Amino acid sequence: MPFNGSSDGGANNPAVANEFRIVYLCSDIGARKAALSREIVLDILYGFVLMGEVEQPNGQVNRLTIWSPYQQLDAVQMLIQDAKHNSARQNYPFQHSAGSGKSSTIA
Repeated sequence: MPFNGSSDGGANNPAVANEFRIVYLCSDIGARKAALSREIVLDILYGFVLMGEVEQPNGQVNRLTIWSPYQQLDAVQMLIQDAKHNSARQNYPFQHSAGSGKSSTIA
């Protein structure tokens, strides 16, 4: 979740004056909606939760739920917002790291 973690000089969200570090959960900050707003929660449930079943070699079926990291949701929302304002004919490079969920996002 997008906690306000930059008070120690980190690269996370900037501090918001006179607010708790979790202000991003319940309040809109600039153009970004609150992480727990109705719109964002519905977006997460609709497009960023992958549910499936995996059959084990012994025949047992395990159900799994994969929750995409908040950063993926935030990046996709910013991309959609930019495409609406500047046309979809843009190049959007993304930097990612190992284990960031690329394969699950593509699926």
